[in-house]
Amino acid sequence: MLPARQTTWEHAVGTQTLRPNFKSEEDCDAFGDRSSQRGATSESLGVDAPGSSLMSSHSEELKFLSVYVKREGPLATDGHDTLFTASEVEALNSLSADHSVAKSLNCSVQLVHLEELTGHRGGRKGRPGVLCGKVFPNDANMIVPMRTHNDEKPYRCDQCMKRFQRQCLLKRHMMTHFAEKPYKCHQCTKRFSWISYLKRHMMTHFEETPYMCDQCAKRFSLKGVLKIHMRRAHSGKKPYRCDLCTKHFEQQWDLKRHIRTHFGEKPYQCGNCTKRFSRKINLMRGQGQQILAELQSISEGESDGEAEELACELESDDERADDGSGAVKESDSGSESEPEATTSMEETSPSMQEKARDGTIWIEQPPGRSRGRATEANVMREPPGPTPRAKENITDPLSSLLCLLDTEMWEQILKYTQAEADRNNAHMFNATMDQLKAFVGLVYLRGIAGGKNLKLEDFWSAEMGNPVFKETMCRQNFRDIMRYLRFDDKSTRAARLLEDKFAMISETFDRFVKNSTASYTPGENITVGEQLFPTKARCRFTQYMANKPDKFGIKFWVAADVETKYMLNAHPYLGKDNSRPSGQRLSDNVALRLMEPFLEKGRNVTTDDYFTSLPLANTLLAHKTTIVGPMNRIRREMPPCTKAQMERFSSKVLRAGEATLTIYQGKPRKNVSLLSTMHQTVSTDKGPKKMPETVSHYNSTKYGVDVMDQMARLYSVKGGTRRWPVAVFYNILDLAAINAHILYKQCMGVHMTRKRFILELVKQLCAPQRMARTASLVAASVARRRLLIETPSPPTKRKKCQVGRCSGNKTSDVCESCRRLVCGKCTEPSKIICCEC
Repeated sequence: MLPARQTTWEHAVGTQTLRPNFKSEEDCDAFGDRSSQRGATSESLGVDAPGSSLMSSHSEELKFLSVYVKREGPLATDGHDTLFTASEVEALNSLSADHSVAKSLNCSVQLVHLEELTGHRGGRKGRPGVLCGKVFPNDANMIVPMRTHNDEKPYRCDQCMKRFQRQCLLKRHMMTHFAEKPYKCHQCTKRFSWISYLKRHMMTHFEETPYMCDQCAKRFSLKGVLKIHMRRAHSGKKPYRCDLCTKHFEQQWDLKRHIRTHFGEKPYQCGNCTKRFSRKINLMRGQGQQILAELQSISEGESDGEAEELACELESDDERADDGSGAVKESDSGSESEPEATTSMEETSPSMQEKARDGTIWIEQPPGRSRGRATEANVMREPPGPTPRAKENITDPLSSLLCLLDTEMWEQILKYTQAEADRNNAHMFNATMDQLKAFVGLVYLRGIAGGKNLKLEDFWSAEMGNPVFKETMCRQNFRDIMRYLRFDDKSTRAARLLEDKFAMISETFDRFVKNSTASYTPGENITVGEQLFPTKARCRFTQYMANKPDKFGIKFWVAADVETKYMLNAHPYLGKDNSRPSGQRLSDNVALRLMEPFLEKGRNVTTDDYFTSLPLANTLLAHKTTIVGPMNRIRREMPPCTKAQMERFSSKVLRAGEATLTIYQGKPRKNVSLLSTMHQTVSTDKGPKKMPETVSHYNSTKYGVDVMDQMARLYSVKGGTRRWPVAVFYNILDLAAINAHILYKQCMGVHMTRKRFILELVKQLCAPQRMARTASLVAASVARRRLLIETPSPPTKRKKCQVGRCSGNKTSDVCESCRRLVCGKCTEPSKIICCEC
């Protein structure tokens, strides 16, 4: 076994070349001069040049490393203090006999050389690292990756003291300190510091997606985005773990941001005050809001000069909001990943300001990229769907309806209805819970049959009626329930009407809305609108709306889920509301009341031009809720440019604080203005209409309440009535059927049409009453037969024939079989028996 040979490297301060001190020429020949061929200088080995801050912390004489060349057998030591730990010695012994290993005293750089391969660059297959086993094509490529195991960053920026692992990253970073952007896009006005950024930007104009995912066939324009997609969508791995807690993260910068929360670090300080921030984006947002506030405070006489100066200041702040490393976000791992896309704030500058009548300053911005990562106000904090309360109770269609119209509501309606019958001395009226539910079931069946314009007698007729009506209850019983149907206590009604115009049914309506809100969690998009339930009943708050199909009716403010059309919240319009705060618009008050149960959850609300306003948008945004909706041009916060006509299919984007206003010329003589706090930047599609992103989002979410209203009118239970509380009760039943259908489908995981669902609901509502009625009819028939048999004597006075095949002849004869009165025309000639017997 050949002994291990030791070569000592010495480095004197002030020189850059590393020279080995060989004990003999044989050692020099055996080792070879590959160190000089590889350029073994302080720069190639990752050591700071003389005079740097890192070099000054070293000793006067830098004993760089000891080299052990292994030929045969285990690694041997010569009695001196070895530079390798026990685990590293074990790793070195596992190498083949053609490696030599070096370790630095000062910067811990570890190198691996192949002894046998000399000069044959084309025939090398790669060299494995000592610590990680990764294969590298040559020695120089191995130096930088070995720094990742030691977290070494030898290259330092002289401007901001930031350090890097590679010299190329330092050069790229230095470009951020200078305003040089020589590469210009020919499609737009943007400029870039590097040609690679320009190439990546050009992909956004031509929609190039060269990188495809092997798992789901999705395509991406950047390789780095593909890597992130593979890690998040398919691997599910979170390789970055916090050493201070048990959390794991997908990205390294998420881990760095999280670690600051443990120590309370806020490295970003505002240049105008002493306030500090933990994230760069928060600093940029705070500076932007401060400058916009200064713009709005400028008087009209001084607005031209000072506003332009402050706008330039905002532009310069946006250019500096790069986190000190330009457009590239570098990781500490030193891997050659794709640089991230630059933010639009760096390349977008406000070029024009417009002042509204109320003093709002709008800054024009060019259309930018798509929205990208959602803001804090659009991060959903709860999963949509039925609540645990609904999932626990729903097993069939009837139980889903009872989640909305609970047992207490049925008992109150039954109590008030019976009290009204007693007040009218209807001693024969004695309603039960089964009769009341059967009454509601027949009302639903009337809506399914589309007979809201039919007479009540037609449903019990043999030619046009449905046998379910006859089998459930008699026609007179249905009329009695409809006549005495009440929803409140009449003895206290007069006092309650002084404070509440809706008092005759407010208790039932409010409880239904409360149960609907508690049974379902909406998705991320909610629509706020108005519903007109058609009725011409005498009422103090009947409305006329020319844009509605039925024109006259009772108006309700409604909030509905966009995806499922579930009715989430509703309030009736009763005229002037004295409880509304002074100075607050009616539209703002209504929208806030409807959205109150769903604030602070990261949702977006879509409204029409009646509701949308800048004060409402700012109020909702303070509660982590965004808004998208068209703005009426007559509002005082609208800029003057909204009244000007533009080229068709052109758009203009303006910004005031956190709100974005998009003006889109969709028609030759009509434009639309959409306010959004959801879209910080507005992009346009590549189609011929060049539709902005805000307009597309509004078109896809504006129809929630309108579609819900159409669904309610399709199978409406509405019938003729002169009492407006009954009309409101019909609307409750329509909305309850829609909500119960949605709850049943999602809780049970079945697909069922709404018509089929209502028919099953009618069967379950009418089943107890049908069984009771059948039993009573059988008992009555038996009793009648027994009574006729016990009294067979004919009547003393002639009466009308009961068979009905004659023209109403009078007779005193009785059929011996059925004991009915029968005339001579309806009898058999042999004996007195009717023709049916």
